[in-house]
Amino acid sequence: MESVGQILPCGRLKDGSMQIGMSQAVAGIKGTVFVVEETGTTSTLKVLEGNVTLQSKVSGKQAQVSAGQMISASASGLEAVQASWANIAAPTTRTFPETGKTVSGKFLDYWNTYGGLAQQAFPISEEMQEQSDTDGKTYTVQYFQRAVFEYHPELKGNENEVLLSLLGSFRYEQQYPAR
Repeated sequence: MESVGQILPCGRLKDGSMQIGMSQAVAGIKGTVFVVEETGTTSTLKVLEGNVTLQSKVSGKQAQVSAGQMISASASGLEAVQASWANIAAPTTRTFPETGKTVSGKFLDYWNTYGGLAQQAFPISEEMQEQSDTDGKTYTVQYFQRAVFEYHPELKGNENEVLLSLLGSFRYEQQYPAR
């Protein structure tokens, strides 16, 4: 999420979705990529992937906004959903201010597709080269709080192009070497 002008309050709901509070509306999201712009008394939401429910703080009216669409809310309520910016591509790089680390390309695609912050947590390293304990080959890897991503060029174009390292196996062998 990119915010222009201010940090926006948000809260996670029991079903895994989130609510983002803007000056003129509340956006309900789950598994989506979007951009929020706050300019003066207008809140604008642009959805890159997925769907967002936007509710006006003034009228209580709700609108569904899908990928490639945008909507604005002001003191007079919600405007009509527009599809005039559908050619904007999803971001290919994301820097996390929480850790100062950047995720990009195939690793960002994997992070967004397979659980994002809830499943993988924040990145704690940049991409680096590392020799695998599994097969001795050198791979591009990136560490996250809950996972290590490995890029496998031999699987390019395959859904397994990015794999998770075998952290559970490594930890088990360290903890219980005789079993």
